Amino acid sequence: MKYLSIVFLVLFFFSCNSSSEIYIPEIESINGNKILQSEMCVDRHVLEYSYDINTDLRVEYLNQILHQINNKNGLWKELYFNVMCQYCNQLKIENNDQFSAKLFEFFLHNPSFYLSTLDKQTYFVSDCLLEKLNRYISSEVISEEITYMSIKNVAYTYCELCTDQQINAIYTYLDLIKNYQE
Repeated sequence: MKYLSIVFLVLFFFSCNSSSEIYIPEIESINGNKILQSEMCVDRHVLEYSYDINTDLRVEYLNQILHQINNKNGLWKELYFNVMCQYCNQLKIENNDQFSAKLFEFFLHNPSFYLSTLDKQTYFVSDCLLEKLNRYISSEVISEEITYMSIKNVAYTYCELCTDQQINAIYTYLDLIKNYQE
């Protein structure tokens, strides 16, 4: 009996001190495994949320996500955008305007990417994004100088390698925003 309790204590000690390191091969290219072991920061929050390690949305990182999303490339851009989308239905009133403005800016500069990743979102999230874009464009953008046609032209400009089908999809999405009913 004495030996059994010693074995139990030794096993307990080693299990408590064993590394809780998380290894995800897909994120090696962005040094993600190292980030997951670092202090909490926006990149770690994005990785943890994206890979279901910690699915708590932390509003203290929302501003950083919104400010950094247009500077991200590759996998980081996809991860940041996906996490940004998850915040859409969780926004407080004070975050709505900034979120909508950054979403509009992101859409204009990444129209093809926006639509291709939008397909991966739930209807609940995609409807929220549509509503945020509609509200922002209706209240902040459309004026005598800025029209839906000028928005389409800017989106077209940032869609250098888009096929005709992708451009039509972008135009159709902008028409959907224009016709969106609250």
